[in-house]
Amino acid sequence: MLRGAPQETIVTEVLSDHNVTMPNRCTHCKQVGHNRTTCPHDSWHAVELREAYNAERREDLRRYNERVRAFNTSGVHEARHMVEELQQRINLLGNSYRQRKTNSRAPTAREVKVQEILFERAEELNDGLYKELMDALVLKD
Repeated sequence: MLRGAPQETIVTEVLSDHNVTMPNRCTHCKQVGHNRTTCPHDSWHAVELREAYNAERREDLRRYNERVRAFNTSGVHEARHMVEELQQRINLLGNSYRQRKTNSRAPTAREVKVQEILFERAEELNDGLYKELMDALVLKD
């Protein structure tokens, strides 16, 4: 391989915390595509490139920290906490409702048939008797 010629393949490393591959950079100039031994830049130019790269990285880090700080102070963090609390309360209420619903029994076929007969012949019964019979069918133990 010729000295100073860019390499065709870029070796990547996988970060353990993230599934992101990052290209290897020259430690002399911080450019991608070669290493320190094959760096095409002279010392002065390499220092300028490295300082520019480091300044860009510092600026990226500063912007990231600003976003994190703004998120933490914006109330979104508190809102997310409130949403989580409400979801827990809804789950508790839902569980108690489902539990009550399973404890209540459905009307039997006999009760349904008696209710149908009463409804069909409501005009033949006086109002007081009809109401008592329907209430007796609706009331649960």
